Amino acid sequence: MIEHLEKLAQTPGVRFVLLVTKDGVPVASPGVDVGDGTQEIGAHGTVEALAAVATGWLGDLELAVAPASWRAPRRVVMDGSRGSLLMTVIKHSVLVVLVSAGLDLEPVRMAVDGIARRYERGSSARSEPPGPLPAPAFPSENEPASQSSIRSKSN
Repeated sequence: MIEHLEKLAQTPGVRFVLLVTKDGVPVASPGVDVGDGTQEIGAHGTVEALAAVATGWLGDLELAVAPASWRAPRRVVMDGSRGSLLMTVIKHSVLVVLVSAGLDLEPVRMAVDGIARRYERGSSARSEPPGPLPAPAFPSENEPASQSSIRSKSN
């Protein structure tokens, strides 16, 4: 995972990349010892502070949309005068990316989406043991009716 974060951090305009748990605990960041949460990340504060602020905002947004019966947001972009904060939920983690002001966010979003797909695909492959394929829910048009256990006959 760290190699994907390092590649994202090298994208032009990306100032900082951080993977955190949904409750705000820093997990990984290229070139930063996240175990030392007091480590400064330029003028942006500390790793721990950024993780707490990002996941706090994401949690507040989840609470705000819940009464409307909307699903929790998976991607949030907050634009500011000095740049943008991009947060993407990946399984039980949040990928936080600080981007310079005035930058086109589309290449960054595409890179983040690629990382999210790889991470979700890889972690689901490891967490679910292989098993038999499930029976088809509905027979195909070429399948005889006698082979289907779901189809009901009315007569």
